[in-house]
Amino acid sequence: MKKGTIPEIAAVMALCFGPLVALSLIAVFSRKTTTLTDGRLFGIVAYELAAMAGAAAILRARGWTLRDLAPERPGPVDVAIGLGAALAAVAATIFLAILARRATGAWHAGPELTVAKGSLHLAPILLASLVNPLFEEFLVCAFPIAAWRKGGGTGWAPIHISVAVRVAYHLYQGTSGVIGILPLGLAFALWYDRTQRVWPLAIAHCALDFFPLWLRTM
Repeated sequence: MKKGTIPEIAAVMALCFGPLVALSLIAVFSRKTTTLTDGRLFGIVAYELAAMAGAAAILRARGWTLRDLAPERPGPVDVAIGLGAALAAVAATIFLAILARRATGAWHAGPELTVAKGSLHLAPILLASLVNPLFEEFLVCAFPIAAWRKGGGTGWAPIHISVAVRVAYHLYQGTSGVIGILPLGLAFALWYDRTQRVWPLAIAHCALDFFPLWLRTM
């Protein structure tokens, strides 16, 4: 593998997701419930934009361009694939949750994410649903896999890195969150590794973020 690949991946993962993993672990050990509000959504967006700017500076200095992560331009096919993937993810999550509930007798365990009905408004939901998918799919999914392959690496290591980091910063959502995040992260990482197409993943993620939160505004 090309020298510098692993430190490069580690630097971007630590910058973008290190603080999120730390906060998620704090929530796990304190067993605190996280309540999503407009202010929290704006805070998430502000953090992700700042982290993306920092990551972009690092990658630009290392000779990366956007086309290295997304060689294709988004088009109607990506929208169709993305929406189909979102529907499949919802169905798979429901199925896995039913199995987990039958096995354990409970849906939630540990900390969880709650949203009070009517406490969110459309503008922050829409903003977060646009920024968060780009932040996550380009940096936790596409980048480690693209960097590993570009450096000559083979095998499952970058897929494991992608899935592990994604799950780690979602632990605050409790068992029900992990049930959905783990297979989703694995499926997304495998898709990108096979196709190098990140836009369907971002579109699917956008739908999975937006619609559940939008329904809470009604």
